[in-house]
Amino acid sequence: MLFSGVICYAQYDSNIQGIIADPAGAAINGASVVLTNVDTGVQVTTKSSDSGNYRFSSLPPGNYVIDVEAGGFRKTESNFTLETAETKGINLTLPLASAQETVTVAVSVPNVDTDDSRLQATLSSSTVRDLPEANRNLWDILAVEPGVVGTGTRA
Repeated sequence: MLFSGVICYAQYDSNIQGIIADPAGAAINGASVVLTNVDTGVQVTTKSSDSGNYRFSSLPPGNYVIDVEAGGFRKTESNFTLETAETKGINLTLPLASAQETVTVAVSVPNVDTDDSRLQATLSSSTVRDLPEANRNLWDILAVEPGVVGTGTRA
């Protein structure tokens, strides 16, 4: 009686294995592979090997979803049903991720003082000294400032 329980102990011998590859067929190393049993909600995670291989062993029969993602590739999933004592080969090809770029332009408009309508400028002594003029007339120097109109003393 004691040993009859050992014989009745349920053992699962279904397996899932496959290769993770890019669109050109090259193996993807280190891809994250998540296997979810839809019926029980149990998840198992593994990584693909250097040759892109992955394997899940000793699985109960049921409905499964396998999700695969890797850097630079879009996430891919596959739904399938696993039977008793079945080894299912599921090879997945990950499509390249599309590049998305967002450009945000922020423009700040300088405040305009609508209460004051005067134009103002300050000339440094070096600017006054370096301006070319024929007779060192102050009115000719002021004529270079914005908002100054007229001909100065030449009229």
